[in-house]
Amino acid sequence: MKKFIFLTLVLFISLLTPAFAQDSQWYVGGGLGLSKGDTGVSGLTGTAALDDDGEGFKIFTGYKFDKFIGIELAYVDFGDASLTGNTGDTFVINGSRYQFLTDGVTLGAEAKSISIEGVYYIPLDYYTGKESHKFFIPYLKAGAHFWDVEYSVVATSIDSRTADDDGFGFVGGVGLNLNIIKNFSIRAEWERFFMEEDIDFFSGNLVFNF
Repeated sequence: MKKFIFLTLVLFISLLTPAFAQDSQWYVGGGLGLSKGDTGVSGLTGTAALDDDGEGFKIFTGYKFDKFIGIELAYVDFGDASLTGNTGDTFVINGSRYQFLTDGVTLGAEAKSISIEGVYYIPLDYYTGKESHKFFIPYLKAGAHFWDVEYSVVATSIDSRTADDDGFGFVGGVGLNLNIIKNFSIRAEWERFFMEEDIDFFSGNLVFNF
């Protein structure tokens, strides 16, 4: 993962090098979000319970080449998802049914991502000619990300166990940027991260331009 981070930073900087001769439009930001994962779990019986809604956060930096095109590097922590159950409870994953063999079992997953995305801005004032529309800028995003998921099994009668999985996937989304003052804005966005269990991430962010 460290090698991927290093290569991503090198790529990010190299893409921006030709733009340094222009007026800088760097920005940084961060915020909180809610994640919804496609766990593939269904058919719960007994006391089995699935919680696939996570509370996470996001930090990012980016460069806007002009009013239409930008690039963004981000780190996202999606929070936790868990499946709990007791002896005799069952659940289905991808068509196969499984049964809990002891009480107080929690199967957990914690996912993170590092992404690089191109951003296409849609400045409404440019298309409508209305000055009041300059405060609202919808945008589209698409790119790739490196994901990492840590799985855990916790039960009252056995030692805790963990496992790790990672890989590359695509990411894309849409958002709305609301300009408050010259160097400060807020944004709301939705992104879909494609991985072994796809994740939707809805976030609200503060953005500082410099």
